[in-house]
Amino acid sequence: MNVNAGYFWGGVAIVNTLIGILCMGVAQEKGYSAGHFMYGLLLGIFGLLYCVGLPDKILRESIEALVANQSSSNKSEKSQQWKCQKCGSLNDSSYMFCSRCGTRAPSE
Repeated sequence: MNVNAGYFWGGVAIVNTLIGILCMGVAQEKGYSAGHFMYGLLLGIFGLLYCVGLPDKILRESIEALVANQSSSNKSEKSQQWKCQKCGSLNDSSYMFCSRCGTRAPSE
């Protein structure tokens, strides 16, 4: 084996190890296991591109929780509505007059 070839493959191993560490960090930030180190080690820059393209689990869970909270608050807001005695439309409790016919809200 040529000495220069040894330096080349040693350099490739060092660079791929560093890329593997980057892959592991990117994957963990997105909510995945540290096993993604192997993608960087074996695939190099292509493994890093794969890890960058992974969907973000943490962000997805945050968005789903936010949507669930909004839908539950919308349900509680629906119970805080008043029904117009004249036309029957539902109005938000903050409205003083019916949004459809203009009838004054019943006093509580």
